[in-house]
Amino acid sequence: GMIVVHGTGIHPNWEQVVQPIRVGMTNHGWHTLAIQMPILRNGAEYHEYAAIYPEVPARLEAAEAFMREKGIKTLLIVAHSQGATMSSYFLSRHPSDAAGFLAIGMNANQKDADINSAESLKKINIPVLDLYGSNDLPAVLETAERRKQGGAHNTRYAQQVVEGANHFFDGMNAELLSAVVNWSSRF
Repeated sequence: GMIVVHGTGIHPNWEQVVQPIRVGMTNHGWHTLAIQMPILRNGAEYHEYAAIYPEVPARLEAAEAFMREKGIKTLLIVAHSQGATMSSYFLSRHPSDAAGFLAIGMNANQKDADINSAESLKKINIPVLDLYGSNDLPAVLETAERRKQGGAHNTRYAQQVVEGANHFFDGMNAELLSAVVNWSSRF
């Protein structure tokens, strides 16, 4: 099963990134569950989200429990943007049933070390794919090396760049889905 996590100010059926994975992976034998993460008002500054990170664990724990109740044995967290940062925060601090973590368009420019993805990656030991586009947001591109260093202890950490993709994989759902299918096939 896959828990699919959206980014800043979005929702579980968002047509970019989230919906293509949520729907598309069912065609590859995966059960998917897209969950609502804590969000703030539209236009909230990125740093304002730090205050709601304590709400993250309960959401992911509930999703994991639901998947377990449904008999799901292998669980992956697939998350986009701030949802990936929230998921890395969760995975670095809480016990989890997740066998792997696919972070899409995750940045590591947060000043608060508690919510900085590169810092969180230092504590994650499950397989991680750090996936982003060659035309991603500057914060994603500029922190790729920092994230790679954060995951350096983990022999199952990898980065993958999708050539031509932007932060939302506009017009590139097939390439996005292909990357998710290829990585998840190892589980």
